[in-house]
Amino acid sequence: MEYNEFLPEKTVHQEDENLKWLKERMGMFTGSKIHDIMSCNRLTSKKSWGEPSKLFGVGSGFYKYVFQVAMERKTGCMNNETKSFNLDYGKENELPLINHLKSAGIIESYSECDFMRFKELNLGATPDGRITLKGEVMALEMKSSVSWDGCYTRKKSKVDEKHCDFWQIQTEMLVLGVKKCLYVVTYPMTYENYAIEIVGASELHQKRLLQRYELAEKCISNWDFEEDIEVSIEKTLKEEYASLSV
Repeated sequence: MEYNEFLPEKTVHQEDENLKWLKERMGMFTGSKIHDIMSCNRLTSKKSWGEPSKLFGVGSGFYKYVFQVAMERKTGCMNNETKSFNLDYGKENELPLINHLKSAGIIESYSECDFMRFKELNLGATPDGRITLKGEVMALEMKSSVSWDGCYTRKKSKVDEKHCDFWQIQTEMLVLGVKKCLYVVTYPMTYENYAIEIVGASELHQKRLLQRYELAEKCISNWDFEEDIEVSIEKTLKEEYASLSV
């Protein structure tokens, strides 16, 4: 049975929840946007993450996300660029989908997760849950599609470092301290039809993620808010790369 009901207008409670969601993440590097600080430029995009030099070949997403986080910390002004329909539908679809996964015997137990920081760093994520599958504790990440285009983007290939949700999933496994994540992508506007995949934690990629995070923090620390942000970031990257080469 497809979920075809019109979504209700936002309630005051929903608005409060969205505001709380934004406040918890203000000034933080978060799982849902962590792919931005993992972006690479054209020279390094095809290199392996096994090559340390790839760390310093950052892409445009890195500059924009560092600027966002730095300005949130300095000004106290929150970034509010959420796609509200997708976000609201995803939240509304969570409970029916979780119940369906339980009744289908795919997951044995489920517990909700709030926003979680990794070791007191300004880095965190909100897994959709902590679950048990065949006796093993895993993270749960669910994507409720509202279009076939979105479904295709997520399911055209297995989840690897090129996948749009790869870095978010790796961050969620880090904060939960687990080695696997059940990744669920629904068909558009339904919770009864979906594709699932078990994604494993990658020690190398999680190491690089933490190193990129550290670079991002150094870029913020070194920026005086007067100099051009891109110039400042490039200086920091050159200095850090030089220190690695010594």
